[in-house]
Amino acid sequence: MKKFWFIIVMVTIALFGMNAFAASNVQLTEKERQFISELGTIRVSNEMDWPPYNYNERNQPKGFSIDYFKLVAEKLGITYEFVSGPSWNDFLMMTKRNELDVVLNIISTPERRKYLAFTKPYTVAISGLVVTERMRHLTSLREMDGMTVAVPQGFYTAELLRAIYPNIKRFETKDTLGALEAVKFGQADAMVSEIPVANFLMEKHTLSGLSVSGKIKDPAFASIFSMATRLDKTMLRDVLEKGINAVTDEEIFAIRSKWLERTNDKTEPNILTLSEREVAYLKKHDDITMCVDPDWLPFEAVRDGEHVGISGDYVRTFAQKLDKPFRLIKTESWSQSLEFAQERKCDILPMLSATPERIKYLNFTKPYFNNANVIVTRHQTAYVPELSQLDAEVGVVEGYALNDTIRAFYPNIQIRNVKNLHAGMKLVAEGKLFAMAGSLAAVGYQIQDYFIGQLKVAGRFDEPLELGLGVRNDDMVLLSILNKAIDSISDDEHRRLVNSWMVVTYKEGLDLKLLIEILIGFSFIAFFLLYRQRGLKKHNEELARISSMDKLTNLKNRMALDDILITQFNQFDRYKRPFSVIILDVDHFKSINDTYGHLVGDEVLVAVAKIITSVSRSTDTTGRWGGEEFLILCPETDQEGTRTVAEHFREAIEGCVFDQDIRVTASFGVAEARLGESAQDLMKRADAALYKAKHNGRNQVCIG
Repeated sequence: MKKFWFIIVMVTIALFGMNAFAASNVQLTEKERQFISELGTIRVSNEMDWPPYNYNERNQPKGFSIDYFKLVAEKLGITYEFVSGPSWNDFLMMTKRNELDVVLNIISTPERRKYLAFTKPYTVAISGLVVTERMRHLTSLREMDGMTVAVPQGFYTAELLRAIYPNIKRFETKDTLGALEAVKFGQADAMVSEIPVANFLMEKHTLSGLSVSGKIKDPAFASIFSMATRLDKTMLRDVLEKGINAVTDEEIFAIRSKWLERTNDKTEPNILTLSEREVAYLKKHDDITMCVDPDWLPFEAVRDGEHVGISGDYVRTFAQKLDKPFRLIKTESWSQSLEFAQERKCDILPMLSATPERIKYLNFTKPYFNNANVIVTRHQTAYVPELSQLDAEVGVVEGYALNDTIRAFYPNIQIRNVKNLHAGMKLVAEGKLFAMAGSLAAVGYQIQDYFIGQLKVAGRFDEPLELGLGVRNDDMVLLSILNKAIDSISDDEHRRLVNSWMVVTYKEGLDLKLLIEILIGFSFIAFFLLYRQRGLKKHNEELARISSMDKLTNLKNRMALDDILITQFNQFDRYKRPFSVIILDVDHFKSINDTYGHLVGDEVLVAVAKIITSVSRSTDTTGRWGGEEFLILCPETDQEGTRTVAEHFREAIEGCVFDQDIRVTASFGVAEARLGESAQDLMKRADAALYKAKHNGRNQVCIG
């Protein structure tokens, strides 16, 4: 962890520090000036939706990278035009066809270096895992073997996942927004994204239910951004580098403050301020039409022709703040309300969740109400602690977003659609349906009025119910107005609007105090037995661990590595699956011991071990082979994949500064197992490759 932050800090210092004495005027050679003159207008990539670095809003290129390039271009005196519209993958293809001159905010990878020339980096971003609430426990890619990560086409993340985490499945999307939506709607378990980009897009597109669960500590995933040109235009690359060198620290900080340290734009809380365009919109429209769920109390319903419930009170508040009436379009069911929205018969649906199907015809405001989703069963049915294990028929109201949630995350549950919540709960009470799914507030309302003593809440879904307004997706102005209306409601107003419908009157039923006492007593006994069993297990595991670990580095020792090597080689021999090894040796280590002493030498070995641990994949086995040599066993990885992994190790070690400003490098030998040879033969080839790397000048990877 310390090493990860050290690399980030050092790269950042390098980016800013190298500009401390930048000149205001860039001196180009005669040859460079002639080249730029002949090149004419330089074509530069402008992405459509990758804020805050590079995006387009109302045909205006915006973002950190856009402003940074404009500054570089001004210092160089070059003319340019931004090319907007293509996807990231399309931009890469355009450079190959000579249809684009400069790609912004691009990360250097082995594959891209085959056809692109990169400037020195101009900024760095930390990446994180974007997940849903039910996946909040995921904080590292090491925990995701067999799981799925959403990856935009052409992004460097795909290369890294293939090389470092081959057991993670990849779900390709058109762009970053598509990847975030894939996570939200259950097509992927997580997404790797630069944290500023994820936060900006989640806020801009109101992608509620998503969050960054943790920063990725693997330095390979730190996004170090450069500009890139075609390989046959390296002189353009060199000119751009001169412009980058001329940018001062003050100029960089100004751009960073504008784009990467964003603050809330609201100058006063709870004040509704509309733009001229929004005011004109409200004057032009006599009213705002809405369709609702006619029978979904306490959330919303139609009673005696009036819109009532929580959403009814919110809509009346919006109408008062906007000085604009909201007119109810009557429907017979929730399904018909959705149909009317698709057919543009109503402007909004005041209370619903986003689903993949709904986003085809609706945009969504930020949520203004959250509630738990639960199942209700007959009173005598046992509680269901893990709904993911439930294999039974469960009722869900037709058209509810909970249908999509269950299909995505609870495949063992069989869904039976019902007309409304009351009808489904009645089937459960009559023993004709195992359970009914719905929001806690809605089922509680039904139980209290109709099913006391018959039904109970027996399980809870991991995914909460997040409700906002759905707005026809051909009306962006109305969406903006309603988001501002939500922002203008104070916390006290929110509580008042909700509490008038959420007050629960407790009737005679279960003695909750007695139940809690019984559960506490049972839990204490269970905990004691479990604690004792786990204590014995942990004691035995600790003894085994100590005997297999190297005392200095806390990695596997030679004896343990020998056993694992034989086991994995035998699996290769039996199943004919790829298996490779990496031997690395710290260069000139003897001189470190001679110059600084053996204690410092030991500290360097410990630091190298930590780098190896942080960069290695969850499927790899790492250990100290002896002295300053380390061994990494790489199952399910061929020679080229292992070379890429070794390069990540090499770059991470080379980029680290150890105590007393010591810098070290390492040489690497890589070998893939071959049919008909022994494990000893494999190690001999890896050792020979290591010797070759040493002989050729060190700090490199060679294949054996």
